[in-house]
Amino acid sequence: MRQSSIVRMLPGLIAPLVLAVIATLAVRSIGYPVNKLDLHDSGIWVTNDAEQSYGRINKSAVGLDAFLDLPGAAGAQELDVLQDGGAVVEYDAAGGSLVPIDTAAVTNTADQAINLKTGSVVDQRGGSIAAVDPATGRIWAARYDPEQRNADIKALDPALPALAEVGAPPAGATGQTVAVAVGPNGTVHVVSVNGTTVTIPVVGDGFGAPVTGTLGTSVKSVQLAAVGDKTVVYDETLGLVILPDGRTKQVTAAVSGRLQQSGPDAPGVLLALPEGLLRIGLTDGISTEVAKGIGGTPAAPVRLAGCDFGAWAGIPTTVVRACAEGTAENMAVTSRAQPLVRPVFRLNRDSLVLNDSADGRVFDLDQQLRRQPHDSALRKRCRRCNGLAPMRSIWRRLAVLPSQIQVMPRRL
Repeated sequence: MRQSSIVRMLPGLIAPLVLAVIATLAVRSIGYPVNKLDLHDSGIWVTNDAEQSYGRINKSAVGLDAFLDLPGAAGAQELDVLQDGGAVVEYDAAGGSLVPIDTAAVTNTADQAINLKTGSVVDQRGGSIAAVDPATGRIWAARYDPEQRNADIKALDPALPALAEVGAPPAGATGQTVAVAVGPNGTVHVVSVNGTTVTIPVVGDGFGAPVTGTLGTSVKSVQLAAVGDKTVVYDETLGLVILPDGRTKQVTAAVSGRLQQSGPDAPGVLLALPEGLLRIGLTDGISTEVAKGIGGTPAAPVRLAGCDFGAWAGIPTTVVRACAEGTAENMAVTSRAQPLVRPVFRLNRDSLVLNDSADGRVFDLDQQLRRQPHDSALRKRCRRCNGLAPMRSIWRRLAVLPSQIQVMPRRL
């Protein structure tokens, strides 16, 4: 029987990688670790809708070092993965399944899975994970230790009493009727199109009493982001941004517009529209165009180490970065790369990659924030790996050939 756990170190500095389905799907899927990493590794988990699989990118080694199949029957789901240090959770939004990953053993801990209500929205950050049922507005949340290998999400079971609720949406409401954002400090923020807001603060190892409020502005759809300890709401239907002090900013109405992923304190919030990436001041509401878009669906932008990142689906492949509140520069994601289809920024432990979840490709975009080892050094290191298969053999097992890898130029 062929050994299923092998060392895979992928050559190249920045390479689009394709995840492969290796194991038969089961109630408890067994993953394929390549290197045993400690809980402080540089791993970022990514997804592949086409193969219904998850993979872990080891940025220190510039390669894929583990992968998992989606537990249960495969389908056409758009997968997501939530990650906060060693606490990683798979989310199949179509099926409502939330499954913790044992990041040390590289297994789906299906016996700890939670089946959420249909359409539930989920977020995870700062040692907290929260889920909201859009039909009722009920909120469940759990605390965990990000340095542990497995997040305890049992408190999100919808059969348990909810921590709080924002109430049901108005009759006939369409679009996104409820949103949740977990701040960097673990505080849970929820907003509903009915105008109700709830904030659940962290107190010690648990949560404090929920604080209920109102938006003060009528909305028809909601997106929510935490910028440090402040929150911003975006109504993509009306093209309205609601700032932390309640003031509003009119922008383009775009169903595909995306508010930034929650992140650190900053003077502005990021909003990606098909036509461009905006930075909107939290105190003055002044909007600055950071970059031009290409008309395609944008990824939710992110902020890392003082730099803002944006990406759009479509042609030409467009990924931008702007640092120190400046204007953006195009990232070199190779002219030969296939167009992005469903770009998602994946962030963990202050490391960032761009994942085209449609087909599992991954691009390393923060290489200028860290010096990566040279390709030849990687090859020498791989030759010393115990049990390493020949490089071309490894590529075949990953269903991608070395000739398909497009390496972005470094700017160190």
